[in-house]
Amino acid sequence: MSDKIHIGDIIKIKGNYATGKVVNNGQSGSELQYLIGTAQALRDHVSPAERQEIDESLEEIDQGGPGTSNLIRLRQVATAAGEVGVPLLTAISLVAQMFGIG
Repeated sequence: MSDKIHIGDIIKIKGNYATGKVVNNGQSGSELQYLIGTAQALRDHVSPAERQEIDESLEEIDQGGPGTSNLIRLRQVATAAGEVGVPLLTAISLVAQMFGIG
């Protein structure tokens, strides 16, 4: 048994393209909840086909987290909705920045 006690992260970075440590500081949860809330609020202002896009994108996010494809789909719906889609566009930008998505 070792007498060494370590508290905190142990980080080993190898490779030519290593960029450092990704930290989930809990902020991403609030941005993601904002995205989900604004997407759900937009459902009442779009066509049935666009509602389906929102629902499918949110299901994908629920299953595997936000990704480029589901954020692009949500961005297309929000853009087509015009001014009422602006809160969702803002949420998409926040989530993309937080998760490092394109």
